[in-house]
Formats: sequence, C-alpha cells, structure tokens
Amino acid sequence: MAFRRKIRTKSIGGDYTVLPEDTETLFIAASGADIEFTLPAVANAKDCTFTFLNGQDFELLITAPDETLVAFNDATADAISVTTATEHIGGAIQVVCDGSLYYALNLSAGANTITVVSA
Repeated sequence: MAFRRKIRTKSIGGDYTVLPEDTETLFIAASGADIEFTLPAVANAKDCTFTFLNGQDFELLITAPDETLVAFNDATADAISVTTATEHIGGAIQVVCDGSLYYALNLSAGANTITVVSA
C-alpha cells in the first residue's frame, strides 16, 4: 500500500518571509503585483523544501541570505526570479536546503525565463 502526503498550499497576496515551518509548502503568487519571497537563514532551514508557483503575470522573486543560493551557472547567487514580461504565468521554482546552502530547481513547464541574481 502506497501512502501519499497532501501538499500544503498557500496563496500569497504580497511579499512574504518564508519560515522553516513552511517546509513542503507550495506558495502560489496571486496578488496582481510583483511578489518577493525571502528565505530564512540556511542554518534554520536544514532539510526544508519550498516550492513557488507564479499564478499571475507579474514578477516572482525569491531572495536568499547573501551568497547562499546555488542556481543555474552560479554557486553564490543571492536571488532567483521569473521576470520576463509575458512569460511569468506558470513559472515554478523549488528550493531545497542542506543547512549550508539553498539549491534552486527550475520546475517551469514551459519557456519561462528564470533569472539568477548575484550581488
């Protein structure tokens, strides 16, 4: 017999500070405006997984503590986003933490442009 866990979802209407207890949550950006998600300190988020889905045609930005995000072609990124106009909807990113770094996975089903930001 297989067991399947339910996925927790949160529809977010404005900037949001992610908490370690939000692990295994699918955040759905749905405000009608740009949304920024701020990740917790990596030491507090060991073994946490957060998933972000852009359900609107506005920017979705995920910021990590300074130089703790590993993303496409960047081992010391500060943020990752779905930013290209008319390519926002359906953009999806999952972030996993090992207690030292965050690792960003592009889950976008289509041609959404994912932008990596370094300071």
